Amino acid sequence: MTRITNYGRYLSETDKVNNLIKLIRSRLAARALAKDPDLIKHAYGSLDEVNRLWGWVPSHDEWRELLARPVADIRLELTARNQRMDRLRIDCPFFRLSDHGLDFTDEAQRRRIWWIAKRLAGISTRDELFVRSDEYEQKRRSWYGYLRPSSGAACRAGGAT
Repeated sequence: MTRITNYGRYLSETDKVNNLIKLIRSRLAARALAKDPDLIKHAYGSLDEVNRLWGWVPSHDEWRELLARPVADIRLELTARNQRMDRLRIDCPFFRLSDHGLDFTDEAQRRRIWWIAKRLAGISTRDELFVRSDEYEQKRRSWYGYLRPSSGAACRAGGAT
């Protein structure tokens, strides 16, 4: 499967899970930003640190433009489900603020977020164009002990396909 410009297509299930993990982290950052708007200045500092360590990246200019907006707009953008934000979340400055209350380094929390994203990727109907192979469905059966019904009629009848 190849990536196309249509939102919702992923290279793999792993790609989908990783995007969902970043979305979950962004939602946590948006909640934290509502409580502490000073996180914006720390996000600028995070961008400066990354620029110093690894050099300039074009998305950092986009982040600076985004961080200059009102807090409500930043929060809406952080939680937006679109291609632009999927791309920007790769370099999200809020993910590097462990000294300021947004700590994503805790192993238990990371595993919990991963598991939630994995479940969402498996049950999401948002991406109808994501096609699962028969091989994947067989692995899924071993993971969860069932196969997802292919239609609502099968669910209502109580049978699995």
